[in-house]
Amino acid sequence: MPIRDLIKKVKKSPSYLMSLQWGVSSIFINFFKQILFVPIFIQSVGKDGYAFWLIISAIVLMIRAINLGQLYYSSNVINLSYHQGKDVNEAINTGQGASFIMIGIQILVTLVLCSKSILLSFFDYNLLQLEQFKVGPSLFFLSISLILYQYTTMFMVRFFEPIGKVNITIKHQTLGELFDFIITIVSIYFTKSIYYTCIFLLIGKCIQSIYLFNFCKRELPFDIGLNIKRFNFSKSLSVIKNSFVLSMSFVIEKIYEIGLNIVVSKAYTSSTVPLFGTNRIISNSALRVSNIATTPLMPNLQKHFSLNQENELLKLISTFWRFSGSVLIIGIVVFTPFIPKLFNIWTLGKIDFNMQLLAFLLVAIIFQNYSMILSEFIKRVNLGRIILVYNIIKISVTILILFYGGYLEQVVFLGVALFLGEIISLIYILYCVQKLFKEPKFYQLIIRSIMPLIVFSILFFAFSFDKLPYTYLLIISILSLLFFNKNMLKKLFRSV
Repeated sequence: MPIRDLIKKVKKSPSYLMSLQWGVSSIFINFFKQILFVPIFIQSVGKDGYAFWLIISAIVLMIRAINLGQLYYSSNVINLSYHQGKDVNEAINTGQGASFIMIGIQILVTLVLCSKSILLSFFDYNLLQLEQFKVGPSLFFLSISLILYQYTTMFMVRFFEPIGKVNITIKHQTLGELFDFIITIVSIYFTKSIYYTCIFLLIGKCIQSIYLFNFCKRELPFDIGLNIKRFNFSKSLSVIKNSFVLSMSFVIEKIYEIGLNIVVSKAYTSSTVPLFGTNRIISNSALRVSNIATTPLMPNLQKHFSLNQENELLKLISTFWRFSGSVLIIGIVVFTPFIPKLFNIWTLGKIDFNMQLLAFLLVAIIFQNYSMILSEFIKRVNLGRIILVYNIIKISVTILILFYGGYLEQVVFLGVALFLGEIISLIYILYCVQKLFKEPKFYQLIIRSIMPLIVFSILFFAFSFDKLPYTYLLIISILSLLFFNKNMLKKLFRSV
């Protein structure tokens, strides 16, 4: 897709523009959330309390991941059915029935994990310390709050996507993040208790879920009422069966995104988790910049796929790679000189800064951005086996290197592990996409898009190991972006 055609399309799509606006708002919310979250938590409950929160949150988000595959699968079926002119109501009913079955399973898993003997295996704290944090009840309240809220934000609100109102989906997900942030910060600051914070989160999530359900029921053109007589148990089980591979891939993906905090606590120590967690907050903040452009594109990619418009689909992906990669590289280079001092202020001097660790995490994020639009597209068209193998490769490589780094007691391997996991899994997913579309110029497109990332990675690693002055990093990075994107810039200036 030529640049000027893409610009015209964006200008004529108020839904996409509003999606970007809400996406930008989400970035600012998460930026201030992370800026305030770490120092307030450390000041309120200490470094050990913050480590406990990171680990318990990881457990809860892993429980939440159990139902992600089914929710995505059902929402995708509804979206594709709408574009193909099929009956949407039946897909909604079977998806809702499957959701209720999976919610029951999630609650059961939560109750099992609340056992003290099981919880002890996740921490290197003793039983007395866990009882002081009220780990069992905290886990239960936090888990139930996210399970209920997940149904409305990952399933109900996504019904706006097929009717061309993806901006409403992103809007309410962003407002939900803001509300969640306010409740968490206010609760932990005034109560100094993770236990009471989890209780207030449960109350807040219940209010949000009730509001969103009534909003969707009122605004959507579909019949989404909870009439149990319309649910077909056997069909709902069939949905769960069909989405199983996708569900497994989501669980593995969440192990990578969130569950690595648990892995780090076992491979290293629980005290290492805040170092790993804070550095990942910085790197993941960079990834959210490209997320705001990725999510609104998904309905269009689904539409191109359902209509067999493979050439248009790949051109759209290529354009995304060039823009988002350039924005990430420029952002990282510009902010790098300020990070060490800001990090020390942000963590109240309680966590040591490690430039080499952060460099590997940031470069890993750049390559994750490259593979992200491909993995999201594959999930949106329910190609579960591809995404499952992709996530297995990524998490296996990452965990193996994390344990190796823990054995060597080298914290830099916290970053090396994620970097190598991203590179190896990216090679696999590019191979799968090439096989899927059989585009003759696919590898030429890849090389042209990925070269700026490779050049920047070499430069940034050299800088982090004190082998390259910052001035050279800045100048060479900008020149390489201009060189590799010169054709895109020419088309951009012609179209404006």
